[in-house]
Amino acid sequence: MDIKPYKVPPLKKIRLADYPPDFTNGYHDKQGAQEKLLGDIEKMAELQDVLYAQNQ
Repeated sequence: MDIKPYKVPPLKKIRLADYPPDFTNGYHDKQGAQEKLLGDIEKMAELQDVLYAQNQ
């Protein structure tokens, strides 16, 4: 996922009212988003294991 469109420059003021509350980033149902989330959590756990091993 490209996060550049979501990054706010430091000290820039934004209004949440300017952003649609129904934005789904292409997910059409809760199950699809949940599957992606679970996959991302698994990947983060693997990366955390690598970081932990490097500090041993």
